[in-house]
Amino acid sequence: MFVAGYVRSQINLQERLWIYYLLCLYLPVLLCYLLLLIPDSHISAIYHRQKKRRQTSSSSFARKDSAKSVTKLSNKKSPALSLSEEVFLPSLEIIFIIGIYMMIFSILSGMLTSFPLFQVPVFTFVLANLEVTTGIHLLALKPFITPQIQYALIAAATSFGGLCTMAQVQTVLSATDLSLKRYIVIKTGTAFVSFLLCLILLR
Repeated sequence: MFVAGYVRSQINLQERLWIYYLLCLYLPVLLCYLLLLIPDSHISAIYHRQKKRRQTSSSSFARKDSAKSVTKLSNKKSPALSLSEEVFLPSLEIIFIIGIYMMIFSILSGMLTSFPLFQVPVFTFVLANLEVTTGIHLLALKPFITPQIQYALIAAATSFGGLCTMAQVQTVLSATDLSLKRYIVIKTGTAFVSFLLCLILLR
């Protein structure tokens, strides 16, 4: 929806070239998924084997666990209160934090555009990767050597998502074991491939 509703309004491409542009954005993500699927499935198989071994070795603790579960059920809160505390309040907190990040990075991007250094096309692209929506609009307004390079830079910025998105993802991943560094590496790789595909296909 973001690509169809916002990115398309910022670039002027014919219908056939727009299909190629979508391919430049989504093909790197698909390829990355396929490349990561095989090793992840192997790791998942190892994890399940280890988990099965732990389950067989921890059968002696089953009675203690059942006793603890009975205690938890007796101390369980009402369903309405539990749903409010576990779902709605954390969701509102995440939405609030995401909105704050968007405001901070958008204001920072607007402040930096007034500096002469960021008027240079190279630094314009760096500035565009602070917040993705303002960044795409900034790249769409700047004159580049050719429209092809402009579209390729917009595709790279769209695929990368911006530092604001990285901060938002970190907020969500902070309570999990998922790696932010791996996410950044993957997004950087897909952005680079999207840039190259645009240079090749949009001729």
